[in-house]
Amino acid sequence: MVKEVESLDELMKIIDEAGSKTIIIDFFAEWCGPCKAISPKVAELAKSHPSIIVLKVDVDKAEDIGEKYEVTAMPTFKVIKNKQVVDTVVGGNPDRVVDLFDKHK
Repeated sequence: MVKEVESLDELMKIIDEAGSKTIIIDFFAEWCGPCKAISPKVAELAKSHPSIIVLKVDVDKAEDIGEKYEVTAMPTFKVIKNKQVVDTVVGGNPDRVVDLFDKHK
């Protein structure tokens, strides 16, 4: 399941509660064509990787989260483990996104 996060406080709570679980955040924008194209693949990967917490952040609605994680292009995928960003993929290349999920499962 993919959960959309709308505030920095909400995100920080999820990260705190995740402990050592892997979190992948999909930073997107409604107007972003590649974001829309990759979205079904992200949902599919979330189902096939149940140990990963998958979140979506609309950078136009939650600008503070985008700024905190220095997101400058969409889509951007950030992997968080133990409250630290450990990996990033920029762009909607399906193979790179699949590899990201497989690498951090």
